[in-house]
This record gives sequence, structure tokens and C-alpha cells, in this order.
Amino acid sequence: MAQALERARLYDAEHSRAKSLQRGLLPRSLPRLPAVTAAASYLPASEGAAVGGDWYDLIPLSADRVAMVVGDVMGHGIAEAATMGRLRTAVHTLADLEMPPDEMFGHLNDLVKELGDDSHVTCLYAVYDPVSRICTFCLAGHPPPVVVHPDGTLHRPVLVANPPLGAAEPPFDTQELRLPEQCVLVFYTDGLLRSVDRDADEGVALLVSAVADALEETSYFSRACDGDGGACLGRLCDIITTQLTQDRPRAVDDAALFLTHTRVTAPDDVRRGR
Repeated sequence: MAQALERARLYDAEHSRAKSLQRGLLPRSLPRLPAVTAAASYLPASEGAAVGGDWYDLIPLSADRVAMVVGDVMGHGIAEAATMGRLRTAVHTLADLEMPPDEMFGHLNDLVKELGDDSHVTCLYAVYDPVSRICTFCLAGHPPPVVVHPDGTLHRPVLVANPPLGAAEPPFDTQELRLPEQCVLVFYTDGLLRSVDRDADEGVALLVSAVADALEETSYFSRACDGDGGACLGRLCDIITTQLTQDRPRAVDDAALFLTHTRVTAPDDVRRGR
């Protein structure tokens, strides 16, 4: 009995340390940027004592461009949370150097390989240019986002996904997608889709349905959200998360939902060289 109680105490202590570490590594807040408004939701797994390595980020770049990142370190525990923190720091450092997405993934791939043969990470890195409305994507084993158009149309772009980081070999494929003047990009990790009684395909269908329902409930685009776009997008994020996590007591993985509302730079605000 004493040994069982001691194991339970250690179990709770490790879980508490891991959760505190992960909370400290995730962004405390997302920046308000001219080209993009963002909102996010993170939910830890409800089964088991270990946390995971899901993360998301919004990084300002030069010329009002924006980098959007979402990733998932495979596995659970303090080591995975620490790996997430190392990768998040590396992404910020490489983004500050204006490194193209494919070159960045080459460096991240090397970093993950150094952790061992069993280490794998899925990641999506996208750079949005509000002048051209071009969004450049690089995916490593990660699902593509759902794109929400201002008229409420939803579609999942067909983007080539490279193997996960740690299992891939350069070069990494990148693809460009021209976005409408305003849209919402719905990024997520697979923990949001999977549960003990549904697979990823069923989860994607539920995600699309949840986004459509939330758009209708909030009248998101028709209201324009000019007063406080961040709060409006945050409500959209909360509604989608609630609908998808109604069976959260049986969730086996942590989950992240990351929404970004993109805008275009007005022509009068663009300075062109001679």
C-alpha cells in the first residue's frame, strides 16, 4: 500500500511538472498584427499522466509578412514538452533570419534527428504576404488547414505533405496558395480530431461541420468584427473547440486549435521602388 501511494504521488508530481513546463513554453498571448488577427485554444489530454508537445505560434516578419506555425511532437511526457520548447525557439530564431520555409525545415529536421531515431515531429509553417495575398506553405507530416472564405465557403487545399521531421530527407517541398482579401485559416493538431471512438477522417468531417456551425452562430464575416476582431475570433475558436471536445473526458491526446484571420494591405499603403 505504501509503495502504491508513493507511485501515485510521483505520478501526480511528474504530471504537474510537465503541465507547468508546457504552459510556460506555449505563447502567453498572440501578437496583434496589421495583416493577421489570431486566436488559439490548447487542451491537455484527459487520459494518462503525461502531457504532449503540441504548439502554435504567430511570428511577425519584415514588410508586414507573418509566419504561422503549428506542430506536434509525437509522444507524451516532459521530454516531449522540452523538445517542443527547443523547436519553438529554433523556429523563432530561423524566422528572424528570414529563412525560407524549406531551408528552415532542413535545420529543424537535423535538430529532431539529433534527438534519436524514435523522435518525430509533425509541423506546418506558413508565410503570408498581405500585399500579394500569397501564402507559402511547408508541411512535414502535418494536415493542411481549412480555409474559410468571406462568403462562408470552406475548403481544404490539397497540399503535399513531406514526411515528419526526423523521418524526412531534404529537399522539402513548398507550395503557394493565393488567399482571398479576407479569410480565416483553421490550423489544428490531430489530438483535436481523434478520440477513443473516432478516427482522423471522422474528426476532419466533424471539424468542418463545427467550423460551419460556429460561423453561422456568430455571423462572423457579416458582422465584420471591426470593433474587436480578436475577441470575435476568440469566440469563434471557443465555439469550435467546445463542439469538438464534448467527449473530452475520454481524450487520449493533447490538442491545439489555431485560427488566423488574414487581411490584405491597401494599395495606398504599399511603397514601390522606381
